[in-house]
Amino acid sequence: MSMTVQAVGVNAYSAPKMKQAAFKGKKTEAPEVAEAPKQKKHLGKAIASFFVTGLGQMFDGRFGTGLKQMLISAGCGLAAKFLAVAALASKTKVGAVVAGIGSAAAGIGVIANAIHSVIDAYNGGKKA
Repeated sequence: MSMTVQAVGVNAYSAPKMKQAAFKGKKTEAPEVAEAPKQKKHLGKAIASFFVTGLGQMFDGRFGTGLKQMLISAGCGLAAKFLAVAALASKTKVGAVVAGIGSAAAGIGVIANAIHSVIDAYNGGKKA
């Protein structure tokens, strides 16, 4: 009685497709790796967002993001104005200080949102 030993995973049927070509006498090459596309910079869209917060995102086709940024700026701006008027009309010093601090914080929010909008429009967001 004679026994034969066969190596597992070496025949052409069990090897991966790239290695199967080697069994048939064909040369195998490593698969090509696609390079990531370079992100484009958009100066015109950044300028548009500088003048109207969110407009550069809308030009980029991201209407939801542009609308959100417009609404955030409008909301923070209205809050800053309302609190500034409340600070001027307050009858107590504590009320004036609290409303003044709130107004300043809302104004900083407007500025921060505008800066973020310009940078995001310049970089092109996730779609670029």
